[in-house]
Amino acid sequence: MVIDFKNPQEGFIFPSIENYKPNVNKILYYTGKTNNLNEKFIKDILNSKVPLTAAQEKNIFNTVLKETVGESIPLSTISNVINDIANQKISNEDGTISLKKFGKILEENGIKNAEESLKDVVSDTNSEVKIDNLIPTKKKGIKLNNSKLTISVDGNSIKNVSKIDKGGKKCLIIELDDDVMLDDFKIV
Repeated sequence: MVIDFKNPQEGFIFPSIENYKPNVNKILYYTGKTNNLNEKFIKDILNSKVPLTAAQEKNIFNTVLKETVGESIPLSTISNVINDIANQKISNEDGTISLKKFGKILEENGIKNAEESLKDVVSDTNSEVKIDNLIPTKKKGIKLNNSKLTISVDGNSIKNVSKIDKGGKKCLIIELDDDVMLDDFKIV
């Protein structure tokens, strides 16, 4: 058998590290195919349950929101949800949140039947997902767009954006902490 270290067929298996020592009773499985895991290999060979991929975790968030609120959601509600989930990241060292807690956060923010909808989407609501896969990170941000413009906002700054109707026109108001630059020019 030839092993290609640059492009392994199933990924790499390493002993788990605990207290600065390898633990040969636990393994760390790494594959470059993060959104295309070999479920048979994980279940039969590694004798483990198949974890959710980052794309599946993000899809859970979007699916539950669409099933509970439909196609439209107030900007303040989504901002509060993102903020509450981000606060969980601060209190939880490993950066994960249980799906049950995620459902409670949605319901605390006025999204009805979120926990029931979550049970329809996922079989095990006690499983944990990475918070960074649910909410936008600083790198990714949130894109607000319509047919004429696209604005990217840092996920933490979405709370500074609000939508209002002014004179019959729909407007976004963005609270700014500092000056805004357009290329090399300061906008006044």
